[in-house]
Amino acid sequence: MRRALVAAPAFVQAQAPLSAPADLALWDGVQLGARRPELSLSPVGGGPAERVRLRPRATLSSALGILGLLRAGAGFAPLPEVLVREDLSTGSLLRLLPGWELEEMAVCLVWPDGAVRRRLTGLLVDFLTPRLERLFQSAPTPPPPYFTGAV
Repeated sequence: MRRALVAAPAFVQAQAPLSAPADLALWDGVQLGARRPELSLSPVGGGPAERVRLRPRATLSSALGILGLLRAGAGFAPLPEVLVREDLSTGSLLRLLPGWELEEMAVCLVWPDGAVRRRLTGLLVDFLTPRLERLFQSAPTPPPPYFTGAV
């Protein structure tokens, strides 16, 4: 799943300018608890990835909770693009470091022990397929605002 590195405009304006991924280590991040406090960013169009160790201000177990903190100006975080699409289009969140892209996030499914996996998998695929097609093939939106580092 594609992710976007985002923050609220008020938070961005209160920080030192970003010129490279390493500068993120100086900013307060908000982290999803299941992930390591580091990011791997690659230049758009190819090139070697850069790993950045983050300084989480808060750690939450919910992407929606993180989104709420970001909207309130509590830091920056990588979130699924589908989750922040509307915020980016309205300008309530800004995409950071537009010349860089994050690693895609894996989506995993876990079944309980003893479940009839073949039947569950078929039901899940039938349920998700039309919904994911609508989610990822939505009407084009105008390009989101980007934070380039100049305040």
